[in-house]
Amino acid sequence: MDFVAFYYQYIWNLSSMWGSVLAWLQSQTGLPGWAIYLVFGFGGALGAFLWVAISNIILVFGERRLLGRFQIRFGPNRVGPNGTLQLIADALKSVGKELVIPAGADKPIYVLGPIVAFIPAMMGFAVFTFGPTMSPVTMDIGVLYFQAVTSLTAFAAFMAGWSSNNKFALFGAMRAVAQFVSYEIPLVLAVISVVLVAGTMNTLTIANQQTIVYALVLPIALFVFTIASIAEANRTPMDIVEAESEIVAGYHTEYGGMAFIMFYAAEYTHALAFGAMLNVLFLGGWKLFWLDQVLPPWLLFILKSYFVFFILIWMRATFPRLRIDQLMSLGWKVLVPLALVSLVLTSAGMLVPGLPLLAVAIFQWVAAGLIILAVLSRLPRRTNREEDMRARRLAAQAAMTARTAVSAQS
Repeated sequence: MDFVAFYYQYIWNLSSMWGSVLAWLQSQTGLPGWAIYLVFGFGGALGAFLWVAISNIILVFGERRLLGRFQIRFGPNRVGPNGTLQLIADALKSVGKELVIPAGADKPIYVLGPIVAFIPAMMGFAVFTFGPTMSPVTMDIGVLYFQAVTSLTAFAAFMAGWSSNNKFALFGAMRAVAQFVSYEIPLVLAVISVVLVAGTMNTLTIANQQTIVYALVLPIALFVFTIASIAEANRTPMDIVEAESEIVAGYHTEYGGMAFIMFYAAEYTHALAFGAMLNVLFLGGWKLFWLDQVLPPWLLFILKSYFVFFILIWMRATFPRLRIDQLMSLGWKVLVPLALVSLVLTSAGMLVPGLPLLAVAIFQWVAAGLIILAVLSRLPRRTNREEDMRARRLAAQAAMTARTAVSAQS
């Protein structure tokens, strides 16, 4: 077999390689079908876990370096060549720390908190489609399954904050529950717009149907899903549940060592999962122009998911953290109405005979343009430089006159 044939049969489609390994294993060992099925499931879960673990290492280091570039400062550059071993040093330091359980804490719930935080984030990767035939689990309710398992993060946050016997951790937990529950609503409404267009909740079918990426068809739903995903993943500028200036580190204030590492890894895993789901719902999954015929689909899927995470890093370096009232107002007063508008426009467009996708795209883009114009019209207009300088001089003269009057009276 030449390299081209080997490439397209095994590397381009890793499921063929894995199938060949299982066939060889069955022929050599004579294992029954149910055992091979278990091996297949365990191999898929192990592959997803290894990808998430490697991705967390790449993304954490990449985020540190990129934030240094964005903010014109040095990133990690001490341990290893160009700081490449800094993350390993930090991980070893954290793993070596003792897990100190606070006095008065509810020990079973305290210990289960980090575990419950990490497992749902990993479970979401079961329905992602890394290629035309590369999906760990293919189910007709894949989108619903993803929304269900990722919403369990609120339970982990509440468990950690309640069991820590710390008022700041409890405040952070209550903020987390309020934030996660509030932003689930616009997130689900945005997903429903995609489901209406695709006619299915199967992630493989949704990605496969996107001859035109749904990001161009559903811009309002894309905006709502992106902002709500940032809030659900607890990413800056919406990481209000761990605002250091107010509540120390939020619901995981009392956690250290390996427990804190699990919370930290769960947050990055959660963000990567939402980035991958955004890729599936709006960016076509593994498809990218003609490149999916040359490069392996799983590689394109990973690169596109990393690109979405890069956008999250960019936003973290650009926007300041919101206040809790701003965060809740954004969710209920902005994102929920926008998601409902997207849902109504999508439903109306799908009723148009002949070209429903074109109708949906026109409705969405016209509405998006009107919304942008309405927002811009409400922004304060900038005065010209001369008027601004004149106002400043008058204000300075008034202040000087007031100080002179006060001095004369005294």
